[in-house]
Amino acid sequence: MEQFFIGVDIGGTGVKTAIVDQNGKAVFAKNIATEPEKGFENTISLIATQIKTLISDQKLSIDQIGYI
Repeated sequence: MEQFFIGVDIGGTGVKTAIVDQNGKAVFAKNIATEPEKGFENTISLIATQIKTLISDQKLSIDQIGYI
């Protein structure tokens, strides 16, 4: 089974997430805006949702994700 990794880049105005293959190539990426005025708990929730969406959109199993 091929294994993938998820990268997360947290910036001041947005969060970039990507699924990366074993060669370090991003196979799918998505950006979302952060809403710092809503607090860090909201940002963490947005990141968790985004990761779940990435996995689902690419029809991957959580077992195929090596690391985040």
